[in-house]
Amino acid sequence: MPDDPTIYICYSGYSEAGMAPVGASNLFILVNAPYLSDSWLWDEQMDRYGELVLEKLAEPGITGLKQSDVLIRYTPQHIERDTLAHQGSIYGISSNSVKQTFMRPGNKSKDVKGLWYVGGTTHPGGGTPIVTLSGQLVGAHLALELER
Repeated sequence: MPDDPTIYICYSGYSEAGMAPVGASNLFILVNAPYLSDSWLWDEQMDRYGELVLEKLAEPGITGLKQSDVLIRYTPQHIERDTLAHQGSIYGISSNSVKQTFMRPGNKSKDVKGLWYVGGTTHPGGGTPIVTLSGQLVGAHLALELER
């Protein structure tokens, strides 16, 4: 796990009052994590990593949080179990080179007629907005094929 992880924070109660109880607030905290491997055991190391995340949040002044305040923890183990994403990876294959970034596998199978792929590993890539776009692209292609 990274010593200085990327952390995304959203206070949805700011724009949607019903997201938090009256007089209270809420935070959605997303910490990017690598896919599952034998070098990191979530069951054994999650609490320690949670403390690191709270320390990182305290650096810019987000203090007073405790791990017991966390209602849901969703790890790569959960992602793999719930979505069948290989090794719990939310972004699919890594994009550490130009080839990996721009030469992702296509959406249409070259081997199986009528089989299409969507998700972080295929074109156009990872991240929720891009994965959604991947599904929309496949849907548009399928609609065109049905019109033919």
